[in-house]
Amino acid sequence: MKPCDNIIETVIEKIKEKKCRDLVKLDVGEATDLTESFIICTSYSDIQSRAVVDAISEELKKKNKYAHSIE
Repeated sequence: MKPCDNIIETVIEKIKEKKCRDLVKLDVGEATDLTESFIICTSYSDIQSRAVVDAISEELKKKNKYAHSIE
C-alpha cells in the first residue's frame, strides 16, 4: 500500500457519496513524477461539482492534508 492510497480512497468515497458518475482512477505514478494518480468523474451540475470539491477539501483538512489541485 502506497502512502497516498488512504487519501485516494477518501477522495473516491466522497465522490461516490455525492453521486457523481463515470468515476475513473488513473495510476500515472510510473509515467510521471508529478503525481501518483488522477481521479476523474462527471457531475450533473456546477452545484454538484462544488459540493464534491467542498466535501473532499473538508475531509482532507480533517486528516491535515490538502489537495494540491482540484479542477
